Formats: sequence, C-alpha cells, structure tokens
Amino acid sequence: MALCLDCKADYIRGITVCPACGRPLEPEPPAEPELSADFVPVFTARYATGLAAQASLEAAGLETRTEMTDDFVAYSGTPFRLILLVRERDLPIARSILRL
Repeated sequence: MALCLDCKADYIRGITVCPACGRPLEPEPPAEPELSADFVPVFTARYATGLAAQASLEAAGLETRTEMTDDFVAYSGTPFRLILLVRERDLPIARSILRL
C-alpha cells in the first residue's frame, strides 16, 4: 500500500498519486522482519560479550538475532545483558564456535 504524507491515507497498490490532494504517494516502508519461531537462545551474556559472540557467529555465516533483557545500566541506558539467538538448525554449530 502507498501512503499520502499530507492526508495520511493509505491507497491500494497501483495508485501513485493521492486522489484527494494530488500529492505523489510514498511507498509503504518495508515491514520489520519478524523473529521466526525457529530462532532459539544460544547464549546470554553481558552486553559487550554478547555483541562479540554475535559478531563471531555472523562472521561464520550464521544468522543471528538478539533480545535485550530488562535490566539496564543506570547511567548509560545500555542493556546490561542480552540474549543471542540462532536458528535451531544452527545451534550445534553455534555452540561449537562459541565453545559452549
């Protein structure tokens, strides 16, 4: 669907100009990728350690996701810990890479 930034109305695919005001329509922003059910936790660690582990797994060609925990470092707003997820089929490889 396309969006008119003036009228804030959505229009069906194929319409390129707002019929109400004549403004060219903006394409709808791409949807955020949904976390698939096949992602499972592989590692929970302090924030910096978790990011380093994520970089190692991605360098090995594995797709990763992260989830932040609810505890934050008070003075910086940075999550204290994060949960690193990989596809379930990649779990043994990820554990091997991280030597878990």
